[in-house]
Amino acid sequence: MEAWIGPILLVLLVVTGVLAFAPGGRRDHEWVEFSASPAHRPAATVNAFTKLRANGVRCRLRNHRRTFLALGSPGYAQALLVHQDDLPEARRLVPDARIDAGGGG
Repeated sequence: MEAWIGPILLVLLVVTGVLAFAPGGRRDHEWVEFSASPAHRPAATVNAFTKLRANGVRCRLRNHRRTFLALGSPGYAQALLVHQDDLPEARRLVPDARIDAGGGG
């Protein structure tokens, strides 16, 4: 009777792990991309992140691959995500935040 407990616990452990790392498993829907810049020029995004953090706004940086339409090719970007509940404050503190298409520099 106890032989079936091990496999059931293993299945529960695997399912829990999958759910924890699945898209949306960590409530990714609560985060909004507020600003992004090419990885080779991340200063504006990092400066905005620093200012928001210093003012208590929930935010995080994320590196990801994206296509910049102005460049027409995929590249790596530094994105600044802000918690949806903190967007008004973030916009007040960093009104010029934008998705930077890159370019020279």
